[in-house]
Parts: sequence; structure tokens; C-alpha cells
Amino acid sequence: MTDSKSTMPKDDARSHVRVDCKPLLEAATRDLFRANAFRVLGLTVEATVREISKHGVKIMQMQELGLGSALLAVAFPLSPPPSHDEIRTTLQRLQDPEKRMVDEFFWFWPEQFGEGQLDPAFQALQAGDTEAAMKIWTLKESNPTSAVVAMHNIAVMWHMTALECENQSAGGSSDENWRSRLDGYWTDALRRWEHLVRDEILWEKLHERTRQIGDPRLTSGFVHRFRKALPEAIGKIHGELALAYAEAGETGAASRHARFMRETNRGLLDVEQTAQLVLASASHRLKEQIATAQRAAAKPADGAKAALGLAAQATQAVALFDVICGSNSRFRNDLFDEVADACNKIQLAYDRATGDEQKCIEALQAVLPFTTFGSLRARIQQNIIILTKRLAGKKSRTNPRPSPATGQSDKEAQEQKTARVLTKIFGEKSLAAVIRNLNSMQAGKDLPAQKLATVNQFWLAKLEGALAELSIETDAAWYLSDAMGNLLRTISLQAAKRRQDMPTAMRANQLAFKFAKSPILWNNLKKDQQFFQTTPGILSHLRRLTQFGAFGVLVLAGVLLCFAIIINAIRSYEDKNNSALTIVNSPANQWLLGHSYAPFALRSVRPMVSAPTNEGSSLGQTGEVQAQPATQVTATTADSNVLPAINYQIPDIYTNELAQDQQAIAEQSSKVTELRREEQYLRSRLNNHPPSNYDIGNASMSVMLKQLQVQRATKKLNEMIANYNSKLEQYGKAK
Repeated sequence: MTDSKSTMPKDDARSHVRVDCKPLLEAATRDLFRANAFRVLGLTVEATVREISKHGVKIMQMQELGLGSALLAVAFPLSPPPSHDEIRTTLQRLQDPEKRMVDEFFWFWPEQFGEGQLDPAFQALQAGDTEAAMKIWTLKESNPTSAVVAMHNIAVMWHMTALECENQSAGGSSDENWRSRLDGYWTDALRRWEHLVRDEILWEKLHERTRQIGDPRLTSGFVHRFRKALPEAIGKIHGELALAYAEAGETGAASRHARFMRETNRGLLDVEQTAQLVLASASHRLKEQIATAQRAAAKPADGAKAALGLAAQATQAVALFDVICGSNSRFRNDLFDEVADACNKIQLAYDRATGDEQKCIEALQAVLPFTTFGSLRARIQQNIIILTKRLAGKKSRTNPRPSPATGQSDKEAQEQKTARVLTKIFGEKSLAAVIRNLNSMQAGKDLPAQKLATVNQFWLAKLEGALAELSIETDAAWYLSDAMGNLLRTISLQAAKRRQDMPTAMRANQLAFKFAKSPILWNNLKKDQQFFQTTPGILSHLRRLTQFGAFGVLVLAGVLLCFAIIINAIRSYEDKNNSALTIVNSPANQWLLGHSYAPFALRSVRPMVSAPTNEGSSLGQTGEVQAQPATQVTATTADSNVLPAINYQIPDIYTNELAQDQQAIAEQSSKVTELRREEQYLRSRLNNHPPSNYDIGNASMSVMLKQLQVQRATKKLNEMIANYNSKLEQYGKAK
């Protein structure tokens, strides 16, 4: 395995070109209307440069006399009145033509620029009669010749009203009526902005306004950038509101604004890009915390404190990122994978320096929930397993070891308990029978939505009841939970690929995450989730092609054919080469881990450890030892991000016994490999040469029985390896 730096995904350039309009994005805050120059000065958007300068001098003089507030008796006066410094800053702002255009856009327009005195709504607004102005605009909004300006002014009115309410710190109010009214303000504003962004008449009017102003610094390119950036600016306001409410602990208000940000201007707004803009400071803080933790861990003895501190800070921050951009955001996942990678490396150095397994486990378990990159997650899980086994070994040397008879009786008691639970809840005595009943739904003729309904109505309550009674660390609980995860994944794929039922596919996929135990199944579910999220957009574009008649139909058929070929090629390749989780050095175990339906591969509680092969007497990773003629037996590993090797000094009298154990493990590993190949052969026959409907049940049963044989053989292999490692710890002395 390579270093995690080379396997972590890079934040490559976006496929789209970002079009920035800096003055617009700078103004797009919750103070968009509070800081609007025309509102601060009490002027209309038609004011000339000379009028603005003259008015500014007048305000400054009146402010010196303490009469500044009397000059601002206009529509929407600020409370408190603007200060001397605010007025000076506003006057300077209006000297920049681009910033002036931003403020003009977010203020009230006349029907025709330069003819405001003839516009009754514009005059009513200047007289402070906003109700009369709104009535006129509402009537004109349905008139094609005057709808654009009326709709623009109503959008400004409702947007300003909504932000005023938010700025009064009432956005998180628990009053349902008030919150419903506030949502109505936002909906009225955003619905109109969404329409205006696409309205060519509005943007032609803005082009005319730039020509009317006549400033050479104001070009048509600015209008183009303004139009492209407007959805992002509106989304940025909601993102910053969501962030502020989330930091204040008002999750309801935060989720509401995050929803507004994601659902407004769909197709025009890059939510990922907007989230990066909103979370830039939070992202910067987290990266600084990573650097601080790495500096603190320069002394390995301080590594645990640094890693735990970083994990605690990241756990708090991840809630913010989940609210703003969602748990599937690449920006979010890359950043927190960087946190997890740093904690993993810090605890490795700490472990080498102190051997304090408990602190290392705590740090790794803290970062594991928000680690998404497959191989990194697998490394962290593997290190937790290694540390847990080593810690258990230390405890076993200090505590008396239970007798074999006691262990056997505990095992029998657990098996009897499992049988009682399965009989009580499912009416079946064996785990294989329950899993067989689950898998029988895959071959059923019901629609995927009906299968999912059956799972929800019949299986979920029973399964949750069984898992509650069974210990989570038992094999039965693990197999039962992962079998449900595999069933739900199958239903989601059937819904998406056979029926194009994306809502059912996404619901089944989301539910499968709750039960998935195998990291490979978990990674496949993540890939499926990304596919489901992108497919609706692709299909919507393809449907538009059908509007162009026969040619569109031909193009659609060709695109669908190419899409199907690519998907089948990718699936075929993954079936043969799915080795993203390269966890062990044993070729047999690497081969087993290459298939998503191997239910025994690297579990969260009871992992599949490496097995030796006939090519050499070695165990991989946690128990990899080499029996040499001398008395030195060594545990080795090849990954710099996995815990270091353990050397044992073995007395001569135990060398032969350990060599026999190694030989037995090698033979059992070969048996597992052979059984796995037989299962693969049966499965490939079933997939590539489907039997008749009459025989499909028998063929599926053969595959399942062979899979159960593999599970039993692998479980025995794990027990042999665990016994071997126990002997190493008992007989040997760690160097």
C-alpha cells in the first residue's frame, strides 16, 4: 500500500469556469439592503453624480448641526440613522460605477430610467406610500409590457422585508405563524428572482442603463458577469444565514436557509461552489487547526492530546458543513478526510513513542464517523483492530486466561441464544434460513417499490428486534445486518436501472447505509448514491432531445446505448478488480476482499484477518509472522500508515508447535481460496448463463450454500489465526 498522501483524492480544477462578479458577491450579505447606498442617502436610483455630491455635502453639514435624521424622512429610513462615517463610506462607494450598479439593481426602479417623475408607483414610494406602490406593481406584474420592472421591484420589496426580519434575530423563533409568514416573504422574493435571472428583457434593460450612465469603466462584460453571478449571490446570503443560525444552535432556521440555498435557481447555481464561498472562513480555521495539531505532535508524547483535540474540533465543525453543503459534498468530504488522515498519522507516531493503545483507539474512533475516502477509512479501521487486539493481549497477560471448557460453554450458550432469538422473531432456527428468506426477495417479480414496502412493513421491525436482543459483536448480528444491507442495495439498483424509479432507489440506498457492515458494501453504496444523484439531471437533459422530433429520438437512443455500454463496462471491471480496500498482504484475502458480496470481509467488530498462502509461511498485517529456523519470529507490515511490526523472542521448545500451526493455517487458507473460486464459478454461471425461471431458485440456492461454506471455513481460519497470535503473546516476549 502507498502512503495516504498519494491515495487521497486531490481537489482538482472544476469542470466549469467560475465567473466572478466581485462587487456583487461582496455586497451579498445579510446587510445587502441595510448598506444599500440609495437607502442610506435617501436618494433614488436616478440620482446623477452631481446630485449625489451635492446631497452628500448637505447631509454632512446637517449632521454637524445634529439634524441629519430630519433629512432622511423617506421610504424605508434606517434606524438608527447612518453615522457620519457610514455616509462618507457610502459616498465613496457610489464613485465606483460597478458598485453603484449593484446598489441600483437591489433598489427600486422607475418604469423608464429618466422618467421617474411620470411613474405613479415610483412617486408613491418616494412619498412613503409603499402600500400604494405595491398595489400598482402587483397590477402591472401581469402586463407583458411592464411586468419586468414591476416584478423586479416586488422582489426587492419582499427580499428586503425578509432580511429585515432575519436581522431582528427572529429567524429562529418558535412561533409557527411568524415563521410561516417569514417563509412566505422568502418564497415571494426567490420565486421572482428565479424568473428574472432568465428574463432577457430585464438584462437588456440593465444594458441600456449602463449605456445611459456612460461611464467607460462600466462595460457590457460587467452585466454578463453580474447575470452569471446573481444566483450565487442570492445563494450566498442564505448560506451565511444558515451558518450563523447553525453556530447559534438554531438548527431549524439553519436547515431552512440551507434548503433555500439548494432549491433556488436549480441548474444555474453551483451549490458546491457557493458552499465553499460561505464556509471559506470555517474551512480555513479547520486547516489551521490541522497544522496546529501537527506542530503540537512534533513531540510524539503529545500526539494523543493533539489528535483528540483536532478530532473534537472537527466533530463540532462537521455539523456546520453537513447543514450547509450536505454529507455528500466533495468539498466537505475532502476536508474532513484530511483531518482523519492527519489524526491517523499523529496517533501512529504517538503509539511508537508510548505504546498507549487506549488513547490511540479513542482518537481514531472519534474521526472514523466522518471519514469517507475508502482506503483511508479502511486503514483507520485496521489500526483500530490492531490496537484493540494488542490491548486485549496486554490485558490477557495481567488477567487469568479462562479455561477452554469455559470458552466452549460460552460459545454454545451464545449459539443457543441466537437460535432462540431467530425462532422467536423469524420462526427459523438457523441464520442461513433467515438470510435465505431475505435473499428470496431479490428474485421476486414484485416491483422494487413493492419490495421496499415489504421490507419496511414486514422485515425492519423484526430485524431491529433481533439485533436488539443479539449482541452487536456476535457473528449472527453482523451477518443478519449486512444481509439486509445487501438486499436493500439490490432493490435500489433494480429500481434505478430496470424501472428508472429514482425516488425508490434513493430511499432504499439511504436505508441500506443503516445496516451495511462491510466497508466494501459501504463504499459501493456511496458510489450508488452519487450515481442516483447525477442520473436525474442526465435524464432530464435527454428528455429535452425528444422535443426535436425523429432526429432527437435517434440522438437519445444513441446516448442511452453508449451510457449502457459504459456502465456495463465499469461494472464488469469493478467485479474483477474491486480492490480499493487493499488491507492485507495475503493474495487469498486480497482476492476475497475484491467482491462486494463477501460478507466476512473486514467487519466493524470482528474483522477478517490475513491468511497465509502456500507460496510462503507468512501472515499479513495484524498477525503476519514468519517462522524461521532460528528462534526469532517477526510480525511485519508494508504500509507506513498501519501500525508497526511486533517482534517476538520465542523459546526453542515452542518453535515446532508454532511451525505446525502455521502449516495448518496455510492449508485452511488454501481451502478458503478453493471454496471461494467455486463460489465465483457458480455465481458467474448464474449471471452469464441465467437458467430458466423454473431452475433459477436451485441455482441461487447452490450459490448461497457455497457462500455459507466459505463463511464457515473463513471463520475457522480466523479462529486458528487468533489462537496462533495468542500463543505468540503467551510464549514469546515482545521486543
